[in-house]
Amino acid sequence: MDHTIRYLEFRAAYHNDYHGADVLQTTHCLLIKSNLLNIFTQLEITALLFAAVIHDFEHPGLNNNYLVKTKSDLALIYNDFSVLENHHSSSVFKLLRDKRLNIWSNMSPDEYRIFRSLVISLVLATDMANHASLIERMSTYFFFKETNSTTTATDSKTLLQALLHGADISNAAKPWPIYIQSTEKVMEEFFIQGDLEKIYYDDNKPTFDRESTDVVQLQIGFISHIVYPTVSKYINK
Repeated sequence: MDHTIRYLEFRAAYHNDYHGADVLQTTHCLLIKSNLLNIFTQLEITALLFAAVIHDFEHPGLNNNYLVKTKSDLALIYNDFSVLENHHSSSVFKLLRDKRLNIWSNMSPDEYRIFRSLVISLVLATDMANHASLIERMSTYFFFKETNSTTTATDSKTLLQALLHGADISNAAKPWPIYIQSTEKVMEEFFIQGDLEKIYYDDNKPTFDRESTDVVQLQIGFISHIVYPTVSKYINK
């Protein structure tokens, strides 16, 4: 399936086909470098890598909060719940109804049902609103494993979600030139949204004001409160 065509129709500054490719590569790297590869089934790995590619499919460059506050069509369709993430997965699976595009047509009905359910859960887990609960589930899982060393129980879904979430926010862990470029692109998106917020928000208080936002402090907070807590949970696990 040519995702690029549809990605280009929604060419956001950051959340575009390059981001999809970057998250795919990083997810694969985390999967290979971690000690987690052998605990997943082939179907789970396939779902993880596919979810990495499509997790921001048709992203408009605006976040969930903006879509909800402006009562957008997408927010109304998905009842304000993980609006973008629901749209990303739904849009892709609508495309897969076309037999010419369905690269998974050789799966059995049961395999496809499990695959689809897992992809949806993985994409929904990339909603930053779910960050805290995912970190908590990761902590609980690893604490259980450390205190029950003989158990073979595995929470595959939580681990898969953690890998994808970690890859999605991994720019701060990349070489400096890549990190700087990524930051510039994501801030470009944020400031465009901020400009729109000044027009359409009733309180005229943008989330990201290009005139007053301290990008350095914003990134320090992102690394300290989002990236580090995520990566530190599964590094060397």
